[in-house]
Order: sequence, then C-alpha cells, then structure tokens
Amino acid sequence: MIRNIIRDVIRDAVVPIDGSSGVGAIELDLTSSASIEAWLTAYSGSYACSSVIWVKDNLGVYNEIPINKPAIYGARWDGSDFYNTDAGGDPITGGMGLAEWPQATNVVTSASYRDFTHAEWTAANGSVTAGNVVLIDGTTVADKNTLTASGANCTLIHDVYTSASGTHAAGFFIKRKTGTGVVEVCVDNGATWVDVTTQVDSDSGWHLTQTTLPTVTDPQLGVRLVTSGDAVYLDWAQMDDGKTLVSVHPIEGGATKEVQVFAGADATNMATLITNTSGAIYVESQLLPNDTTNGIAQIFANGVRILYSTNGSLLATDGTNSRTMPLGLIGYSKSVFYWGGSVMQITSNTSSSSTSTYDGAFGTGALYIGSYNAGGSGGFNGVISKIIFYPRDPKTQAEWETIT
Repeated sequence: MIRNIIRDVIRDAVVPIDGSSGVGAIELDLTSSASIEAWLTAYSGSYACSSVIWVKDNLGVYNEIPINKPAIYGARWDGSDFYNTDAGGDPITGGMGLAEWPQATNVVTSASYRDFTHAEWTAANGSVTAGNVVLIDGTTVADKNTLTASGANCTLIHDVYTSASGTHAAGFFIKRKTGTGVVEVCVDNGATWVDVTTQVDSDSGWHLTQTTLPTVTDPQLGVRLVTSGDAVYLDWAQMDDGKTLVSVHPIEGGATKEVQVFAGADATNMATLITNTSGAIYVESQLLPNDTTNGIAQIFANGVRILYSTNGSLLATDGTNSRTMPLGLIGYSKSVFYWGGSVMQITSNTSSSSTSTYDGAFGTGALYIGSYNAGGSGGFNGVISKIIFYPRDPKTQAEWETIT
C-alpha cells in the first residue's frame, strides 16, 4: 500500500518538460538522493555496487562514496549522503545527476599511485621536493607530491608494470605550482610526449591530464617539465589496459572499479513505464570520455536494450529492429526514443534520425539504467540527470525536436 501511494505521488506530481498537462508522464529525478530512494521504493527497484567510487562534489573535491550508495556527480556530500543544497540549505547548481561508469582497473600500484617519492618512480633533471600539498580529496600531505625541475626536460617515470602490447591509457591529476613552461605526459617511457599545458593552465585547480597509444609494448607512464625551475603538484596516477582514457572517477592503485547495477523497476512496474502500444523515454545526460557500448535505459529481458550509446552515437532497439543516430550525444544532451504503431525513432538535441520499423513489443523484464543486465555488464560512462517515461504520450517528431 505504501509503495503504491509513493508511486502515485511521483506520477501525479510530474509536469512534463514541455509544460503541458501531459498524459501519464513519470519522471525519475537523478539529481537527489531522496528522489532516487523514493523512486526505488515506489517501483520495486534496487541499487548495488560492490566497490567504492570517488566522485567530485560541488566544491571540486573528490569524495569516497561507500559501496551500494548511488553517487551524484557535483552534489554536496556530507560524509553520508548527497544534497542539492549547501550547508546553509541554499540551492547549489553543481548536482548534475547520477554518476555512471564502465568497469576499469588502475594498474599503478597501491604503494605508488599517490606517493611520487616511492622507488617505483624515477626522476631525471629534477626531483620530488618538500612542501605541503592539498590533494584532490582535500587531504594535505607533505614531501610526496611536488615535482620541481632542476634542469630542462625534467621527467618522472613509473616503470614496474609489464603488459602485453596493446592499447594503454595513462593520466595524472596535475596542478601548476610555479612557472609557465610546457607540461607533458606519456605512456611509453617518453617516446611519445603529449602536451597538456593548456589544460593545466586553464585555471588554478587540479586537472586530469591523459594520454593513450594503440600499441605499447612496455607501458610506462610519465610526466615532463620542459623548462628548468618549473614546478607542478601531482596526484593520483592511473593506467589502464585496453582503454582509450583512464577513469574520470579516480581508482585506487591496484584496484578495480566495478559497474553499478541500478534496477529502476522490477518487471511488473516496468510494464507501467514502458508500454508496447506507444510511448517514449526522454533522457537528459552528459556523456564522459571513453564510452563504448553502454546503456542509458534498458530492458534486459530477451536481450532487448532499449536505448544505449556507442562512442557518442545513440542506438535504440525493440529486440528485432534497431535505429541508430550518429553523434546523438554531444556534451549535455536531451534525447528521446519514441514508438507507436509500426514506427520508432530517435530525437536528440533538436535533430532526429530517420524512422525504423517497430515490431510492436519490447518483451518483459526489469528496467536497468546505466548497465544492461543484472550483472552490471557495460556501464554508461557519464552522468544521467533525469529520465521521463511517457507510457501513453509519444508526441510527434516536431514536438520532440522543440523539447530537446
């Protein structure tokens, strides 16, 4: 009874994004812990993640989020929960939405990924020098994180990891201390340096600088200061095999970040959100780098993945037919997949795909958001702010282009 009351309140309180009265529009607000918890109660959903995750809050500080806790990117974290208000109760603008991620591993060791004086690091034409540094998680350390060049082309290289030849990504968080010279990073022991100066100098904060190469026989990540006398702060070195970029949510050294499993509704409640006759799923999301083939909102039963992304393209399927929209996700995107009669279509950021044949049914099963099965396979790499289900109100292409 309580679940039904909560569900009815969520449904009846929704005002569709176009401002009309709508027909049964149901909104899942993913920018608030309270709204997520209310939704899971109302629709018999669940959330699970077996590994901690580090997520940036509204002040730019990375916080360690415990296992089985939905992580809201850019919201205020008080040590136990997320809020869309500051400590005084005033609204903040940083709470973008639910952080989603694919599985990834940091192969830099737990002993050295934040300690740049460790023996696994080798310096040339410079050294790691003394001085307190406030790191990306707000903690202060001394003598382990400041690289100072005593000569031209100062380098710091990490070389304890052996891997087969293949794609490798590497990165550091870097913050300028002194100087204006070129700052570079590498993943191949300095054979190929990537200039990250513009990124480092864009403001006075920390920046995740990255590089990747498709074929590296002996991956060794490093940083280089071209100009003598320059100094930078370093934090959280990462390297990952088979990825084109390291995780934007930092991973501890030697650890693997597991995909979260967010079941937005069980099979019974899914049928009230996604109806076979006609309907639409509207999503506001921000794709972060390194997306592969990962879901935004999907039904897992019978292998049906309703809406997902591949390298920025949007794909939708009814289990038999598919519709693709190249580059459907660019920056912060408003996207919708809609169907009715024998036709289905995608609209995103005011543009639309061509139509495809709709076979009339999606099958039955639980609704997964951000991954495409109960085991957490895939994993959308980005932030999802809201999903609105239109079970009986698909609207027209022209209307959706106006809305998005």
